[in-house]
Amino acid sequence: AIIEKSVQLTSLTLLLSFVNVPRAFLNSLANSIHLKVMILWCAQNLAGQLVGGNGNGILDGMLRNPQNQLESLNLEYTGLEDHHLIALANLLPTSKVKSLHFKFNKIQSHGLL
Repeated sequence: AIIEKSVQLTSLTLLLSFVNVPRAFLNSLANSIHLKVMILWCAQNLAGQLVGGNGNGILDGMLRNPQNQLESLNLEYTGLEDHHLIALANLLPTSKVKSLHFKFNKIQSHGLL
């Protein structure tokens, strides 16, 4: 509710330790066009929900939205794998993201090349 209600919120840090992150909560992130900085760490593998292989992930919609203001994205401990990073990299040229952090994930050399 705080994310949906606050149009003033420009920076968000979430350290999620619970097992099931509600989809409604993740959807509210996708609609947060005023965020400039988002730091998301979680104790579970959220990569598939964040960056969908078929373009339906939370970040897919967020970064495709021309109104989105996100400039810094930190996705540590989210379970990102090579194919997630590749899909995310394809969205970056048309987004406003200038800084991406993704350490402590499952990225191999294939995802970096």
